[in-house]
Amino acid sequence: SALLAEMLLKTREVLQDALGSARASAIVAESTADLIGDVARLAAECADDIGATVLRIGDAQQMAQNFIEVLEAAGAWAQGNKDAGCQDAGGERDAMGADGKQGGDDDTDSDDEDKRPPATRRLERHRLLQRLNADVLSAQAELRKLVSASPASLDAVSPLQKTELFSLVAELLESARLAIGRVWRSSGGAAAAAAGGVAGWEYEDAAEAALDFVFAACAWDKIALPSLEARLLRLASLVDCSLVQQLLRDLFAHAVALAGGSIVAPTFAAKLEAAAVAIQAGCKLG
Repeated sequence: SALLAEMLLKTREVLQDALGSARASAIVAESTADLIGDVARLAAECADDIGATVLRIGDAQQMAQNFIEVLEAAGAWAQGNKDAGCQDAGGERDAMGADGKQGGDDDTDSDDEDKRPPATRRLERHRLLQRLNADVLSAQAELRKLVSASPASLDAVSPLQKTELFSLVAELLESARLAIGRVWRSSGGAAAAAAGGVAGWEYEDAAEAALDFVFAACAWDKIALPSLEARLLRLASLVDCSLVQQLLRDLFAHAVALAGGSIVAPTFAAKLEAAAVAIQAGCKLG
């Protein structure tokens, strides 16, 4: 960019000297001045674009580093488990050697360290997964902020891609609608809904189970990698949030209508409304 600016200055000086002669007409002088102005403007825009690109590359490199650290942590955990398994096998072989007593003592110590209660191992794995989930959530939030600041860093979604994506979402929501219908019929239908009581609670629980992917999709800040159905819903929300809201609210209205006059209908409707609002909030990338 510095070389480009230097060449522009030299070109301007040469043209100014040429235009200063009496032979240059006013029209030529005006046209040359416009040309110089356009070149300077393009050079400034080029410099701005280069600066923005450098910033985006730096942000992308940082994001990549964050993901690498997460993957390395997961790999270290897997390698640790593998090494522990190898140590267990080696201890058993030592216990069967010539120095059986000493080998047995070492194996006993190893067993005391490695053979922890299953509940303890599950707790440690749960904590590790929580840390990994938090790291990925942080990386996803940074990525959304980056895209929000520079939308041009992503390729535009073509009409064909959008059509294919929302075809999958439509099939997904239709499957959920059918599942809710089956739940409603199995719980006693309209008569049970009007009577309320246990049947109403059973319908609400079963309907929420059929819509579990929706509740997972709306947990942007809690679940980093939900089910495939939830990820499709999130992706569609980022592509066209208003259309997803329309599809979801149609499905929710159907589910609430089946609840009828049940005492659980207001609570169920409030849960579904909160899910719709949460998904819409996640569409705001910043």
